[in-house]
This record gives sequence, structure tokens and C-alpha cells, in this order.
Amino acid sequence: MEKYNIEQLLRDGNAVQFHPLGSSMWPLFVYPKDEAIVVPVEAGRFKRGDVCLYRGLSGNLIIHRVYKRKGNMLYMVGDHQTEIEGPIESKDALGIMTHYIRNGKKHSASNPIYCLLSRMWLLLRPFRKSIITFGSRIKRLF
Repeated sequence: MEKYNIEQLLRDGNAVQFHPLGSSMWPLFVYPKDEAIVVPVEAGRFKRGDVCLYRGLSGNLIIHRVYKRKGNMLYMVGDHQTEIEGPIESKDALGIMTHYIRNGKKHSASNPIYCLLSRMWLLLRPFRKSIITFGSRIKRLF
């Protein structure tokens, strides 16, 4: 299987589709079945709630949601996390998610319902751990 350099593809102006690894963006992404479609974007384009791909301090590519923006600095958070990461310079963000694929169906990240739910989830960041724990206990009952 041929491997592609996602970062280079985005820098060359291409859209990329891939399976995000890990659980930091659960429930948006359920690994390994969900996929993200990311397109290149200008550094100043990011706003609260956008899901962007960036190279983290560890050197790994990370796809997380913009929690807030201060000037050219971005603060990020995974949907399954409570800790805010950053600051990250917006020029270090490689692209923005425009769509995600779940169960073979393509969904727009600009869908009003998706945007409303993701904004609400951002507001609930301090309570996520309790919400996720409660949800897991309920799920086990059924």
C-alpha cells in the first residue's frame, strides 16, 4: 500500500481523506470506521468550533476542534478531552475539516445541526468527563 504525505498534499492545495487515529475526537470520530475530509485553508480563516489538522509539539499530526482564537494563536481541544492545548500559531494549522464520513455517508461540517451540537459540546467542555462517565454507565445498563 502506498503511503501519502498528508501535510505535503495539503500544502500542494489538495483535499485529503483519512481515518483519524485514537479516541481524542470521540464521539465525532469512531476509529477506525469514520473518516475526515480536510482541505487547505488560509491561516486567518479558523474560528471557534472548526475542526482543523495541525502538527502538534510532539511532531504528530493532530485533528482537534478550535476552542478559541486570540489573534493568530489557536487553542485546541479534542471532543473527548477537557484540557485545552495551545497556543498554536494559526500558520501551523494545515487544513480544515469540511466533511466527515460515517457509515459510508458524507456529512458536511457546515450543517447547521452539526454546528449547533459542536458549539454546545464546546460550552460543556468543563463537564465532559462527568457527562461521558454518566453516559457510559447508562449504556452499560442497556
